[in-house]
Amino acid sequence: MSDKTKQPSRRGRPPKFGKPMSAAERKRLSREKLAKEGAKEYMIKIEGIHLNAINQLSETSGIEPREVLTLVVTNAMDRLTGVMNRAQKLLDSGVSEEEVNRFITDNLYPQLPDIG
Repeated sequence: MSDKTKQPSRRGRPPKFGKPMSAAERKRLSREKLAKEGAKEYMIKIEGIHLNAINQLSETSGIEPREVLTLVVTNAMDRLTGVMNRAQKLLDSGVSEEEVNRFITDNLYPQLPDIG
């Protein structure tokens, strides 16, 4: 028989750099990875009527509130990107900054439809 006794396998995350990482170290590595991918993580606070709207849409659509928030933010960012790209094209074509600012205001925040 061997002098070595069988050690039970370790539980949890395998250690990096020779020892287990703290939560702060894991988060730092996560942020570095995101930065390499050209992304950034934000934490936002949602309350009041905005939270109510997310919860209402979640209930009526049958999807989780975090998925609703992802859809809302993605759609808003797509709108922002489209408007700002068009605004840059207007500037490049010689349109005045005043007209470009009016274009941004008119198209980034469209009026809500009347309901009666």
